[in-house]
Amino acid sequence: MVAVKPSALDRWRSEKLRYGGPKLTPDDVLVTQGTISANFLVLDTLFEPCDHVVCQVSSYQQLYEVPARAEAEVSFWKGREERDWVPDLRELEELLRANTKMIVIKVTPTSTPNNPTGAAMPRSALQAIIDLARPRGIIILADEVHHPLIYNLAPSDPGYPPPLVTMGYDKVISTNSVSKAYALPRVRLGWIATLDRGIMDALSSAGDYTTISVSQIDDQIAAFALGENVRGAVLERTGGGTAFVRICRDGKPVDDNEFAVGLLKETGCMIVPAGHCFKYDDRDDLNGYFRIGLGIETGLIEQGLALLDEHLHKIGL
Repeated sequence: MVAVKPSALDRWRSEKLRYGGPKLTPDDVLVTQGTISANFLVLDTLFEPCDHVVCQVSSYQQLYEVPARAEAEVSFWKGREERDWVPDLRELEELLRANTKMIVIKVTPTSTPNNPTGAAMPRSALQAIIDLARPRGIIILADEVHHPLIYNLAPSDPGYPPPLVTMGYDKVISTNSVSKAYALPRVRLGWIATLDRGIMDALSSAGDYTTISVSQIDDQIAAFALGENVRGAVLERTGGGTAFVRICRDGKPVDDNEFAVGLLKETGCMIVPAGHCFKYDDRDDLNGYFRIGLGIETGLIEQGLALLDEHLHKIGL
């Protein structure tokens, strides 16, 4: 046995996450290889076939497919365009059952902002979700990979949504990484934060069979990027988010997959066909919608929009 100095990982966990909250300690954080590993570890570890989960949609497919693979029953809590894609809390309450184990939200204010729609839940909505979950003992998984990218709210605004794990409910699990808000996707460093000791113990034990540890190179880069003197500059230079648009012909949505493939073949410009890529439960809510990524250089966005405009005119739209 040898004595070692506190590692960059320890310093990062205790000093850089900026989750706030007087109760959160380094022992409440589990480091993973990105948010995708964090989410998988949570969903693969905590579900059994008798469980029920409510998942916010549209969302990242992993968040509802992994519970379904574990033979848990999945209900979808839908966002609608007429509500700016923020789901109705009354519908969430109606979806809850006696065996509901977890509510999964993509907020980052938790993906709030949501992927693919970009919608952000205000703090009041997050508190309402907690108020529904607490008396029932339901776990809330908040995928916060885009936090703190909130374009319509400042941190000083009363409605600004904080990380859910800081809002006073122990059965919250927050996941995040440096890939989106910090624009470091090739640094495979993410984390899970929860105040529930039983949940953390279960995830830590399961993590011994998956992550074990992360790359020390990734660890050092992430620790630097999240440092007190660097973090602000990293966020300031980060662009990102998505535009979520619908293209129609004669009042009816186009075939988004066919349109996206044609655009790619004709111009080399790619947009994501949301009806194809984010479809769930055989529904057609997203037909004709497209997700356009904005996290690239301004010149490339302008070039891509020009190609899109040219293609629309060419096919008579």
